[in-house]
Order: sequence, then C-alpha cells, then structure tokens
Amino acid sequence: RDLVKRAERFELNLLLKPHAGITGEPESLTTLIRDVGGFRIGTCPSFVAAGATGDPAGYLKAVTPYASAVVAQTGKIGPKGEHPAYDLHACVEALRAVGYDGSVAIEPTDGDVMEQIGLARAALAELLETENA
Repeated sequence: RDLVKRAERFELNLLLKPHAGITGEPESLTTLIRDVGGFRIGTCPSFVAAGATGDPAGYLKAVTPYASAVVAQTGKIGPKGEHPAYDLHACVEALRAVGYDGSVAIEPTDGDVMEQIGLARAALAELLETENA
C-alpha cells in the first residue's frame, strides 16, 4: 500500500506482471489488487503467461478487468497468428469477452523484430476485423 501511495503522488500506475508466487495465480493476484485498493494498481497480463496456465481464456477473463495493458509476445508467431505458447484467437476472444479496450503491447522476443511486429499486427487486425463483421 505504501508503494501505491507513493506512485499516486507522482501520478504513476503500478502494474503487476504475473510471475511465480503471489502474483502467479489469477485469484491471488486479483485479491492482492483488491486488498491494496486504489486506482493506481492493476495488472499487465501477457498472452504467454495466459497460455502457460492451460486455460488462457479463463486466466485473461480473471485478470484483464484489472489491466491497463496486455502484452502479446511475438517470437515465433506465424503469418496466420499461430504461436507455440498461446492461441491468439482465444486470447483476443477473452479480451473482448470482458470488454477490454486498453492497450495491447506487441513484444518481439526473437527473430526479425520488424517482421514479427508486422505479423503480430496483421494477425491481430485480421482477428478484430473478422470478429466485428
């Protein structure tokens, strides 16, 4: 709580990126945020972390309502949005299901950075256009 109060004085947001431990499980992460309280604390979930849970949609539906940003790692993303660590379609659907309208950061993790950003952007755009039709 002290850290959040200090962040508030500087008009900063404290975003918790889930990792092993207290922030590793959606329920414990959201409980921590509710217990601390305030408008300056939230989550920064990632598609890779969601995929690692085995239930990416459930994970994102639980933590995204508290998110100010969501991270889509690229790395081995294919031209149709396929990724070995997560299902891009399931992740986007989960964000839409909870009404998320914040930022999705594209984080290149290996390979040609510009190519990976372009592929991720195209895959995300195609999913969003298809789902809006």
